[in-house]
Amino acid sequence: IDPARFTEAMLAASGATLLENCEVYALEAAEGGVQLRSRLATVRAGHALLATNGYSALLHPSFQGTVLPTRAQMLLTAASPRILHTLAYANYGYEYFRQLADGRVLMGGWRSLYKDLEIGYTDETTEQVQRGLEGFLWERFPEVSRQVELCWSGVMGFSPDGMPLVGALRDLPCVGYAVGFTGHGLGLGLEAAEDLMATLLRGEPEGIFSAGRLGRASG
Repeated sequence: IDPARFTEAMLAASGATLLENCEVYALEAAEGGVQLRSRLATVRAGHALLATNGYSALLHPSFQGTVLPTRAQMLLTAASPRILHTLAYANYGYEYFRQLADGRVLMGGWRSLYKDLEIGYTDETTEQVQRGLEGFLWERFPEVSRQVELCWSGVMGFSPDGMPLVGALRDLPCVGYAVGFTGHGLGLGLEAAEDLMATLLRGEPEGIFSAGRLGRASG
């Protein structure tokens, strides 16, 4: 699945308005709900949902020490002979790779050797991780092109037990959250979203991803 196209399709189906490049920097109680302050607008709503993952602690202090910002790095090679027909994992999931339909190979991981350096909000690639990814890939698959077309990074949100956290903020119960996906947001995001909507809008239990499992109430 292409996550960008998937997100665009959900947005189109929802009819919602998207405000891009509009960082929210404050959540405040307001009559009938919550007020969100951003660089471009101030918005009032009956409910708000935080899908801020690794950046959650920058918006609300309750996520300090619970959602750890952790960087992932990737690379993409030029087109190569067909070597893979499915997604593959190695080193207990720390390395992962697949070959696209056009023959290019996508590779990510190598974070386990530099865990301390890969924690934080810095969104940039590093020489040691990129060289590690290349070495892993070319040593095991020498037929893969040595030409790297693209490399990039992104900040994930890691939870203490590796599972998402779903709940509502204690001080702003009209604000729900689904965060801490630990690198598996695409696979677990829809279930977490359904659980959150059931909790936030219908008052149902938070389900298997409830933040309460960590011994902390929502928020």
